[in-house]
Amino acid sequence: MTDPAPRPFLLFHSEAHAIMIWAQAAYPEELGGFVFVRPEPNARRELLVCENASPAPREHFQFYPWDCRHIEEEMRLNFRGLFWHSHPDGSGRFSRNDRRAFQTPLLSQFVPMVVRVISVGEKLMMSFHGRIQIEWRIPR
Repeated sequence: MTDPAPRPFLLFHSEAHAIMIWAQAAYPEELGGFVFVRPEPNARRELLVCENASPAPREHFQFYPWDCRHIEEEMRLNFRGLFWHSHPDGSGRFSRNDRRAFQTPLLSQFVPMVVRVISVGEKLMMSFHGRIQIEWRIPR
């Protein structure tokens, strides 16, 4: 008997909106970040956006060492969650480099997501790709 497929990560509307704003502001460069989720009973969510340390930021996302230390600390506190990064004017598919990165100890504990950002005339269009479900209802 095989294990059932993992449930999609539930991304809240406010988190999706923040990620869209950050990805749009960074365009045409790649950007990445996390949604950390602490398990019950003290369930808490935290957003982190990471600057791109890549010497070719339009083609690749890379962490700064201080972001890696922060992520490792969150993992020690038993946070898990979602890792996202943008693909400006690119595919919504995970690249070969993405798939390799998701297997590292730092990222293997997180659900991966790609934010596809494409320029259409004067507007930027975005789409989310990965095992996610977005809760679009706005809380009252």
